[in-house]
Amino acid sequence: MIQTLALAAAAASLVLPLPAHASIVDTNPQDGATITTLPETFTVTASEDVLAVEGSTSNVILITDQAGLYYGDGCTTASGPTLSTAATLGEAGVYTMRYGLVSADGHPIEGVVDFAWQPGDDAAAVPGQSSAPTCGATTPSETPTPEPTAEPTESAEPTASSEPPSSSTAPSTAPTGAPEEGDGEGGLPALAYVGIGIALLAAVAGVIIATYRRGLRKELSDRDEPQDPDEPRDPDAR
Repeated sequence: MIQTLALAAAAASLVLPLPAHASIVDTNPQDGATITTLPETFTVTASEDVLAVEGSTSNVILITDQAGLYYGDGCTTASGPTLSTAATLGEAGVYTMRYGLVSADGHPIEGVVDFAWQPGDDAAAVPGQSSAPTCGATTPSETPTPEPTAEPTESAEPTASSEPPSSSTAPSTAPTGAPEEGDGEGGLPALAYVGIGIALLAAVAGVIIATYRRGLRKELSDRDEPQDPDEPRDPDAR
């Protein structure tokens, strides 16, 4: 009896439906479609809400052309079961939308959508990127153009005050020990003139003394000479 109940329970468990994983129910654009106008966003819609985790890169939508160039900014927004990204395309041609997301039950879903782009003549084409865009990074088309730097102005010529004095410039003050004004170039010192004056006075005094001595000597010799007895004697002579 017990074995019969166990087999019945096992059979019943096989009949009960297993919980199904989330799946993709819609995309814009749809696979194989041709679009002539650009939608506001490219979207992927799942059967369950998309699990949005801050900082996670599990939810992604990438658009590429036939040359492998990427379009868009790489940013996605999860709103309920729909994951979306801003729509940008380049020239007309075939494009591929690759997506990946995580549903609320934690099941990851990936897929690929191919579509054709045939814009009108007034549609603006956006240049593609060689590498996959990263949300928040500056794209090459958004790179700011550096402002031109101001050309350097010619430097002003140095003024006379800033030039070093030349070798021919006379010093502002006379060097210490220079001869004072009034002295002749190569002139004798004052003491030399005093010495010359003393020497001249000594010479004059010597001449006077010598003359005096010669006169005195002559006078004495005249007195010593004998007088002639016949010569009349000077009455005033003693």
